[in-house]
Amino acid sequence: MRDLPMAPMPAETAAMLATHIRSENEILRSAAIKALAGLGVAPALSLPLLTEALMDPDPDVRTDAMEALSLSAAPDHAETLIFSLENDPVREVKRAALSGLARLRDTSALARIRTLSLSRCEDHVAWEDENSDWEDWLDIQIAAIDALGEMGVTAAIPDLMAARDDELGQTLDIPVFEALSKMGNEGVVWLLAILQTEGGPARRRALSMLCRLDPAALADHLDALITSPDAPLRARALSQMDPDDPRLARLAAEDPAASVRVAALHQAASAQPDLPIAALRDPAPEVQAAALDTLAEDLTPDVAEALVDNMLAWLDQGAQALVRAVARHLPRRAPDRARAPLLTLIADPLRPLDARIAAVKALAGMDPAVETGCLTALLANPAQQIRATTLVALRDRAEAGDDAAAEAVRAAIHGTLLAEDATQAEDTALGDGPDMTVPKEGESGPRRIRISPEGEIIEQAEAPKATGQSTLASILAPMEATPEDADLAEDTPEEAPSKRRRRRAVEGPAAVTEALVAEAIQICGTARIDGMVPALLGARLAAPDSAQRAIWTALCQASPDPACAEDLLTAAHAAHDHEDPVIRGAAFAVLAAGAPDSPCLAAALRDPDALIRAAAIRRQPPEVAMAHLVDDAMPARHAAVDVVLAEGSDALQRQMADEIAAAERADTLAYALAQSGPARQWYYQRLGTPGLGDRAVFILLDAAGQLAPTA
Repeated sequence: MRDLPMAPMPAETAAMLATHIRSENEILRSAAIKALAGLGVAPALSLPLLTEALMDPDPDVRTDAMEALSLSAAPDHAETLIFSLENDPVREVKRAALSGLARLRDTSALARIRTLSLSRCEDHVAWEDENSDWEDWLDIQIAAIDALGEMGVTAAIPDLMAARDDELGQTLDIPVFEALSKMGNEGVVWLLAILQTEGGPARRRALSMLCRLDPAALADHLDALITSPDAPLRARALSQMDPDDPRLARLAAEDPAASVRVAALHQAASAQPDLPIAALRDPAPEVQAAALDTLAEDLTPDVAEALVDNMLAWLDQGAQALVRAVARHLPRRAPDRARAPLLTLIADPLRPLDARIAAVKALAGMDPAVETGCLTALLANPAQQIRATTLVALRDRAEAGDDAAAEAVRAAIHGTLLAEDATQAEDTALGDGPDMTVPKEGESGPRRIRISPEGEIIEQAEAPKATGQSTLASILAPMEATPEDADLAEDTPEEAPSKRRRRRAVEGPAAVTEALVAEAIQICGTARIDGMVPALLGARLAAPDSAQRAIWTALCQASPDPACAEDLLTAAHAAHDHEDPVIRGAAFAVLAAGAPDSPCLAAALRDPDALIRAAAIRRQPPEVAMAHLVDDAMPARHAAVDVVLAEGSDALQRQMADEIAAAERADTLAYALAQSGPARQWYYQRLGTPGLGDRAVFILLDAAGQLAPTA
């Protein structure tokens, strides 16, 4: 939305605005005050009006006036703010006044603000009720503490600490610590002192506040921080140390917290390259992972060889964090030895899923690149996240011109990539029971029988013989890695299987194929790949309902394909009245681009879905769009405004503003005023017209109020 500066306000309009601020109707007075900022009224006019409104008999009007004044007051208004702080009994007015005084940093108010941080100061400050509950003052007390922090009044620190000590001030730790955090080095000193001398919740809150500070604010306290018993503070201090600081080496090697050792490694590795090598022997896997991340590229041959041997061992048996790091770095450190171990890791459902995903990404990014068929084979993996990561890699290759990857993506979308035998998984949870192959009565071929440890006889279908068709099974055959435990729970890789587990259902070929179609459409459907539109149209005929939205979303965003343009339009005509609004909307977009004269477009203007109506409105001439300025839904109204602003004459834009106001759509009028000079001209003229009813005036003022900047 264009946010243009408002045109100068005519004098008669300004005079009428002042009249509304003095109206007998408190609702109009409040709306007029909010409109001042939205209309960009000059301070010479607005500030006197706001000051006058501070004496309004209605507390809501005074609150609105003080909130506006606190954002725009000049230093010479400090006395007015202090007066309202002391004499207006309304809590919201006092709070806004404190905010304005803090913004002005007015020192004449310090004495009163400091007093309010400690007491109600009833001899000098008016309250709504002498017997009002303690929470009324608590809000103002917190606001006073915040103001002292914003103003950086270090002299008030004793007052803040005294406020914490009050028997009713138990909840003030957080605002007091917030204020201290804004008081520079002296505030940090006090927070550190609290950390060293107090315990319980207060200590935890002080620690949390110190950890939220910009590390540069802690630079003067490095010695205290790196010897702190709190690991978060030690880690926070490291970024302020030079990479060659010898203290970093000690922290990287000796700190009791692995998180600090990791942070020290990252900070020091560029200047102290021996530290990551030493950290490879650290007992914490996350530190070893950080060492792999920070190792120098030019290792000596003996170190490089030993490193690769260790990486291969870690990949096979390491902890999760370490395995992830090895998967990332192995292709770079040992490109000729990485492929088989990565495939083994990817295929093992007992290994951590995020490590397996890292292995897929590493495999896809190897240099020299692994063949596309190797990646395509991974689409048979039962783990949805593995398939999704693989599809992203194939999509990127296809968009870069890899024909094999494009074919794999199209086949996945068609649902023809996985043959019936491609995703069969052995049920290894059956233990060591014997297998027997005996002919089934009436059949000449063998059948496979397995006897489970519990004595159950379980039949297994013999895999069909390979045909001349190229399937994923034929791609998988030469690979070293094949899932052996696909029946174990994918979502709990850390759970070790029992020695004997009962048979559980696994994802068979139908389940994986259906899921793969949906994933391929979602991830690759909008990719710039040749033949994508025919693939999507083909998938549309057999895809489950869960995939139809993704198909149509992709179809309406796909690059035009002249070879199947007619088929696409035919499908869109059939889907334009689908019960799903997402599908209807996508079908409309296809028709609008390829058949702009279709009667379906007229139907879209009456569609029950607002977003479809909005899309249809945007394709109409401005004279037609005008009829939709009073639509019940904001997206449709805004679409009509956009059309009129883009193509309509100045006269039509003024007429637009008039019709919106007559329909009492203040939000849409604000949307138009923010972008249209002619609409603003109409607005000023209309607002300055005497004799308007209160309701019409309120709509105008409310629209302007919505243009006001927020604090």
